[in-house]
Amino acid sequence: MSFEPREINAARLCVGLANIGYKSYAAIEDIIDNSVAAGAGEIRVIIDVHENKTLTEKGSISRVRIIDNGRGMDNDLIRKALDIGSVVDYEENSLSKYGMGLKSAGLSLGDRIKVFSVKNGVFSDCLTLDMETIRDNEEYGVLVTAVSDGQKQLLIDCDYGTVIDISEINNYDTVNTLKKRLLDRLGVIYFEYLNGSTQEPLSISLQIKDKKFVVAPKDIMFKTQSLDRFIESDYDCKTPCKLLSDEALSLPNAPKDVAPIKLNLTVFPQQKMHTYAGFKKEERELIKEYNVSLPNSGFFIYRNNRLIRWGDNLGIVDRDLRTLRGRIDISTEHDELLNVDVSKQNLELPDEFLDALSLKCRIPKEYANKAFKLCSSKFEGAENNEGASASDSVIDIEEEDPNTYIEQDDPAETKRRTDEIIKTNGSIQVDTNTPCDDNNDIRIKKIVYRDFLSVPNLWESRLDPDYGTIVQINKSHPFYQLVLKSLNAIDPKRQAIECFIYCLAVGELKTKQNLTTVEYDDTKRVMDRYNQIVSWNLQNWTAHNQDLFD
Repeated sequence: MSFEPREINAARLCVGLANIGYKSYAAIEDIIDNSVAAGAGEIRVIIDVHENKTLTEKGSISRVRIIDNGRGMDNDLIRKALDIGSVVDYEENSLSKYGMGLKSAGLSLGDRIKVFSVKNGVFSDCLTLDMETIRDNEEYGVLVTAVSDGQKQLLIDCDYGTVIDISEINNYDTVNTLKKRLLDRLGVIYFEYLNGSTQEPLSISLQIKDKKFVVAPKDIMFKTQSLDRFIESDYDCKTPCKLLSDEALSLPNAPKDVAPIKLNLTVFPQQKMHTYAGFKKEERELIKEYNVSLPNSGFFIYRNNRLIRWGDNLGIVDRDLRTLRGRIDISTEHDELLNVDVSKQNLELPDEFLDALSLKCRIPKEYANKAFKLCSSKFEGAENNEGASASDSVIDIEEEDPNTYIEQDDPAETKRRTDEIIKTNGSIQVDTNTPCDDNNDIRIKKIVYRDFLSVPNLWESRLDPDYGTIVQINKSHPFYQLVLKSLNAIDPKRQAIECFIYCLAVGELKTKQNLTTVEYDDTKRVMDRYNQIVSWNLQNWTAHNQDLFD
């Protein structure tokens, strides 16, 4: 028997690595893992926006940089970091695995990855992994240059640290979507690291257009806010209750020296209880913070205190038990037994383990059902915050014009028209009393209500330079008075109508912006006429169908 080496197509190999299945946010999270493994105390993620694009436009991400102050790498180590399947001795309970994360995650975001580092005050070479160069050379490799003075500025105050610079972005997410995903997820994923449970507290921040967003640690199980147990007769319908705490579950066929898996289960109040008028404002805000929903139900699986699976029902928690949330903790010693993959997002739990888990959850599921029913019986109504729920549902939706993918683009004309729309409509007046998040980021409403509009139409479209389409709905219009007003602010039927109007507004503004084959003034007149006709016919329909809402 003889060994025969075979050819490797470097470009196709890289394309395969890039298409392992990363979401954009998961790719960045995987690169952050490398920074955490390198002992970084501060990690910055800088997201650059394409010129002439808003934060809500698809394909608005032009560049992503991840900068840390970890141990840094010399020229030998930085080359190993860009080797495929690099041989590295990982520390016990490391977040890294296989030596492919940087390449696969980085290439899933963009076709060019630059890496440079400083260690003990000495800068390494700058290595560039570039897909076009690999295709041209038909061989895997990197471009080597010296670190420029401009690049050194990113690590100006550091004797140790690393920069991962990803450009030629091939991902079409919006900046706003990526920002929201990361801010929602990072505090949960690295909770123990951010709050200092495992080491010195870690700091992670995002930077977009010179605005900084600091990631706050978030315990998805809300242990400190939870009661130690659920007592049906005393349940207040506003406080989480622990159902299982640090329960040990052993993997079948695991060696005796392999530690058991740890399980925690908590039941939460229904999300709608945040609108219950009988609770104090602080209590309602806390319930809202629990963010009880189908995606946030089920089991959160942590590997070495780093979240790797978000809200998986595992065939145990159905949609009627969305108030039940569990945490499963595994470590590196469970990797082979659970087939943890390169992205560290996928694993396989044996049927025998799932059977044992299901049995452990039987009584907690009964308690969760009881808590759900108690919330339903207590719920009487919701505060009337018009447009808030619908705004939340559209804030991260891409505003797209499908024709721009087949028509010749004219960026200059589109920008001129955009500026004209903003100038004509005036700026959106943001209420200074509008609540802000922990990063002082004003919660822009995409769907707002006004007592009167400048025109008697049902809605009026506005364009915000950062947040795109804003639709103002006229409370003096008959359709509002008879139809919208009769529906509760969180009623799904009302939200659907509000979102339909919002989509009409997006269509109106995108047509004005992008229909460059027709004179702008003509396009504007047509769309204004269209808005007037739609509003007038809705008014007529309302007048003739009042009995539907008696």
